[in-house]
Amino acid sequence: MDVTFTVDTNFQRLFAGVLQFLMIGIITGDRRQGHETKFTVSPKNITVSRGEVAVLQCGIENLGTKSVIWRFLPYTVPLTIGKINFIDDERFQVHHMAYNDQWNLMIKNVQTHDAGVYECQVSSKRQSIRQNITLNVMDIPISAKPDIVIGGTRFVEKGGQIYLLCNATGHDYPPDAIDWFKDGIKLNDNDNNRIKIQENVLIISRTIISALEIESARMTDTGTYVCRISAELATRFSVDVLNAGTSNVKREMPRGGTHNNGGISSRYTSVFLFALTVLCVTNLLKVS
Repeated sequence: MDVTFTVDTNFQRLFAGVLQFLMIGIITGDRRQGHETKFTVSPKNITVSRGEVAVLQCGIENLGTKSVIWRFLPYTVPLTIGKINFIDDERFQVHHMAYNDQWNLMIKNVQTHDAGVYECQVSSKRQSIRQNITLNVMDIPISAKPDIVIGGTRFVEKGGQIYLLCNATGHDYPPDAIDWFKDGIKLNDNDNNRIKIQENVLIISRTIISALEIESARMTDTGTYVCRISAELATRFSVDVLNAGTSNVKREMPRGGTHNNGGISSRYTSVFLFALTVLCVTNLLKVS
């Protein structure tokens, strides 16, 4: 694959300054014992269609003052360091949520030549950690008819992050906005900044992208999430919050106070009694 990145004219001066900043971060970084910098779980293989927005996730725990570097392998020139771009391509942008340690690389209007392996790296005095994310781009242009697609975190541990991405395409121009609902109730940026909704509009591809982020997931966050651009065009996505910290998981009691297993047993009892009745009637007919 022949890919050429154009480096900014002030690259040398900017790169020297960033390197100095990185050295300061390495020296004065978080040295607390038992707080090792590590990656959180995120998708390692992403597939999108040409013209869509590709989001490569990179979550880091205990980042401290260290910086996150994105590269497109096998090239050594960084795409970004922190929030600073090192290539003359405005399609590439780092999306960092200030209240957590997600440093996601967003590629707008993705093209087939963008496909490949991307590296998310964190350098520290003791070690350099890195993880690779493979981007696959299907050579299928975005459909001309309106469409809406949702994806993201289907299962999450209690206290973790829920991240949903809704991609909606209009007929001649991008939709005006995307509304989010959870179990029929509309969601907004509230709840002490625990819920964040961010949108990005792409004029050329007639697309609007909306990201729903929920921090410190609670058991009550389990449910059905819907993103909608109109009464006729909406889609849904189920999210389950798992409580793995408890050793004895109690089953929820349905309405009426009857245990789930009791409900199942009663159904089996009904089936058994029905089968027994049929058998008795059949025997009586034979005798008569």
